[in-house]
Amino acid sequence: MRSGIGPSCGRGSGRVRRAYFADVTAFRARHVHLAYEVSVAFRAWKQPPLVQRGRCVRCDGAALERVRLPVMPNLIMVPSANITHDTRLPPPVAHIFYASRVAVVNDGLPKHDGFMASQIAFGRALVGGPRR
Repeated sequence: MRSGIGPSCGRGSGRVRRAYFADVTAFRARHVHLAYEVSVAFRAWKQPPLVQRGRCVRCDGAALERVRLPVMPNLIMVPSANITHDTRLPPPVAHIFYASRVAVVNDGLPKHDGFMASQIAFGRALVGGPRR
């Protein structure tokens, strides 16, 4: 299944990184079609550039992230608000980097603090997640 990813302008997603949470959906890169690639500027914040963060060139809102890790499939992380077609997104499975929260969340989902615990939780969710 291919997913159409639109720019963040006009969809309210420019507020994703400034919100109380960052709701993202992970896709295998080969399943994603970026509808407006020229509208996204990518930047790697650390070297080597394993994660490239893409921002809308018009509003500077979070558009998507390309993740290329050794021995892992290439991923595209998309703010859920940027997914342009009507589809049921998978339900949330956990909160990662919970120590950096700005509000307490009482939703029954597991909460993971710190880099390693969050990465392990993400990896487990990725391996155990839905496959298409």
